[in-house]
Amino acid sequence: MNQTTALTTPWFCIKDDLPEELETVWISNGKGFTALGCLVYDENGWHWAISNGIIYEENGKIVAECESDDLDVIYWARLPKAPQCYELNLSENPTS
Repeated sequence: MNQTTALTTPWFCIKDDLPEELETVWISNGKGFTALGCLVYDENGWHWAISNGIIYEENGKIVAECESDDLDVIYWARLPKAPQCYELNLSENPTS
C-alpha cells in the first residue's frame, strides 16, 4: 500500500445532503458524539437511528442494525466498501 495515498471520507452537513434511507453511515453531532447509524422514515416522519452494535457485510456493503433514537445529528459520512478477499498464490514472491 502506498503510504502517500490517503483515503478520505468527506463529512456532509445534513442541511446540504442526506444519505439514502437505511444506508449505514457515520453520524455525528460535531461535539464529540460519533456513531454508526442510518436515516429512517416511519409514521412519525424522518429521524436518525443508531447502531445496536450488530455490524456485518451484505452485498459488498458494511451494514449495521439500527434502533430509532432521538439523536442530534448534524453531520454524516458514507462508509467505505467492504474489503474483498482474493485468493493469493503464496508460491509466488511479489518482491522478486
